[in-house]
Amino acid sequence: MNANACLWVKGLLMMVFSLFAGPAAAGDLLMNFDGDSPQKVPPGLTIAETDGQGKTARWEVVAPNTPSGSKVFGITANQNSGRTYN
Repeated sequence: MNANACLWVKGLLMMVFSLFAGPAAAGDLLMNFDGDSPQKVPPGLTIAETDGQGKTARWEVVAPNTPSGSKVFGITANQNSGRTYN
């Protein structure tokens, strides 16, 4: 994997982990998907893959049966493995 791809993956992972890191500090990014339609990608987000084989994972808003009732956004189907990151 080239240096640019490594930086992109690191940035993506940092964003994903920051969503689950607890209370937000000033400047942190918080995303709320409660107003978004289930089984869709929220407006403004783009799905991509690195070193892919043309099998981009399916990302979508999901309304799980949880006490909070909050919607989440994640991978619901994936055929990739190895060096491909979605």
